[in-house]
Amino acid sequence: MSDENRLIDEEEAKKVLERALELDEAKQGSMSVEELRSVARDMSISPSAIDQALEEHIASQGMAPVPEQPRGFRRISSVAIAAVLVVLALFVLVAIMRLTTPPAP
Repeated sequence: MSDENRLIDEEEAKKVLERALELDEAKQGSMSVEELRSVARDMSISPSAIDQALEEHIASQGMAPVPEQPRGFRRISSVAIAAVLVVLALFVLVAIMRLTTPPAP
């Protein structure tokens, strides 16, 4: 059996994804607001919801408002980035599980 078809239980999948996030974060360390908006779109989060969440985050940090067309990179909490990516990964995992699980008789 190839590694691509091997099954990994949910807890182990979470550990693998968390470790991948750690490694990716170590390389990049930040995400632009534009990239965050793109991830939100991929997760089917409405633009108004991500705008509100960004405004709340900015208000809690005492930062200037985020422009609609961001310029350059802004630092966002690594915890926020990890949370968004873990949620995205879990959505993908659930979708894969639904597609591969046969329907109940």
